[in-house]
Amino acid sequence: MAPLPEFAVPFAGSEGQAILREAMAADLRALTRSFQAQEKRSWCGVASAVTVLAALRGEAMAQDQLFTAGASAVRSWWTATFWGMSLGELAGLLQAHGVVVELHRADEGIEAFRQAVASNAAHGDDYLLVNWQRSVLGEEGEAGHISPIGAYDAAGDRVLVLDVAAYRYPWAWFPLPRMFAAMDTRDGDALRGWLVVRGAGGGAAGGG
Repeated sequence: MAPLPEFAVPFAGSEGQAILREAMAADLRALTRSFQAQEKRSWCGVASAVTVLAALRGEAMAQDQLFTAGASAVRSWWTATFWGMSLGELAGLLQAHGVVVELHRADEGIEAFRQAVASNAAHGDDYLLVNWQRSVLGEEGEAGHISPIGAYDAAGDRVLVLDVAAYRYPWAWFPLPRMFAAMDTRDGDALRGWLVVRGAGGGAAGGG
């Protein structure tokens, strides 16, 4: 497993657990129950999608089940496997499964991101996925990555990243400004950013 950058706090350690006791974490229980590590090296978006869909519906789903006919029209199994996916394509895949998705780019600014994280962590009716460049966050590799946010520590201004590349990095707390800087990068012609995902009825069956 790769070492975390020095400013990250491992979730499983005593410091990470102490942070959690003071943090807002309305989604964490449902995300923990539904969490899936990515099955393929390019499937961070796939694993993140099935994790939040299972949290919303209270039912587990296999990662290859994400590629229904409607979802495959957005990004096929083959294309996702060999080339991964952008944040916009992930939004389209999730929408093909009947959920409501808000796509936000980093040019909205750090305060918009902070408000979105705080709102998400305070309520169990939505889930938040982030797309960042690993090297800018002090992690190994130049590639982009996608994972859910599980909690927010307002006092320390830190986010809990539930990294779906479990073979590579553990869950950890990161300073929100550093995460935002890693999101404020380009994937092709578009800036990275975040998704807010809700059930079609506006609520999350597995939240809380």
